[in-house]
Amino acid sequence: MQSTRIAHADIWSLFKKDSFMVVPTNISVKANGNAVMGRGIAAQAAKNYPELPRLYGNAIKSGKTIDGSYVFPKLGIVTLAVKKNWRQDADIKLIESQLELLQRSAEKINYGTLLMPMIGTGFGRLTFEQILPLLLKYSFKEMVIVVPPNSVYASEEYRESFLPGIKGKKDRRVSMSGCFSDVEV
Repeated sequence: MQSTRIAHADIWSLFKKDSFMVVPTNISVKANGNAVMGRGIAAQAAKNYPELPRLYGNAIKSGKTIDGSYVFPKLGIVTLAVKKNWRQDADIKLIESQLELLQRSAEKINYGTLLMPMIGTGFGRLTFEQILPLLLKYSFKEMVIVVPPNSVYASEEYRESFLPGIKGKKDRRVSMSGCFSDVEV
């Protein structure tokens, strides 16, 4: 059975031993060989796992990533490129191809609970209106789409229609048809 829910929380507070976190990235490598992971969740992941920029940079340089997608099983992290260069805005077509790859890899790798941030909506400058329907298009055994607290990336109208009443530790279960039902986490 597949389950998708939307949680209004800090993604790190949900990251547990039996989960994998999607870390939105780019495919840029610095002169020292480390991947560029300087903003948003990528910067937080680099701070929490200081070896990650080096490991990811090596994977990019050696051609082991698929357009920036790479699984770090020991860390519980999946990088997912949302843009080629760190200076660019997120690329919706790249994101969709990355989600397709992620879905295919889920057939081989047990991700447990897959924690999916609203990829591309922070420093990638995409909107919730662009990303949420795309995320709901792909199904995983268990996926939690994480909306950051006090998020400003969705218009007020969109928040009211798609994310009504999400406060504190309450989340909303989402069926594949996009219908919501309240669930306590």
